[in-house]
Amino acid sequence: TERLDSLDILINCAGIQLRKPAIDLTPEEFNHMYDVHATGSLRCAQAAARIFIPQGSGCIINVASVCSFVDNIEVSAYAAAKSAVLGLTRSLANEWVKHGVRTNAIAPGFVVTDLNRQNLVGTDRGRRILERTPAARFGQASEMAGTAVYLASPAAAFVNGQTIVVDGGFLACGFTDSVAGEQ
Repeated sequence: TERLDSLDILINCAGIQLRKPAIDLTPEEFNHMYDVHATGSLRCAQAAARIFIPQGSGCIINVASVCSFVDNIEVSAYAAAKSAVLGLTRSLANEWVKHGVRTNAIAPGFVVTDLNRQNLVGTDRGRRILERTPAARFGQASEMAGTAVYLASPAAAFVNGQTIVVDGGFLACGFTDSVAGEQ
């Protein structure tokens, strides 16, 4: 591997998904989910911090999920791993800010990707999600970029240890009988 002399930003966005009832999860499946999301984020952050700390600056952006905050049936390993990413974000933020390294997270809502397209588009589950999302649509991966640009910019110089949810209002909707777009 080549050694980088400088680095400004790390975005940890590797991800996998496994839909399976919790009772049927094997320890290997659960651990694999953690390895990719939580352990992978830590290892990449450690590598970046070895550059950030000596240079006195850096920005780490971890990608979490709305599943870190609310239940999503049959994705318990994913939800647990993404919740761990939030804890990791706060811990690294507190530990490394004294070295000029800020750590934050983005928690996307339901964004259509190759990973989840078959479970969202044109399905009953997808319809229910859209009914609960005030924006009444799924997000696009490109819509996460603006939040990342903000977090990496000088405009966010005092933002540390935070998670910004980008979900079209999904979490704000709460428990309600209203349907998106209706009053």
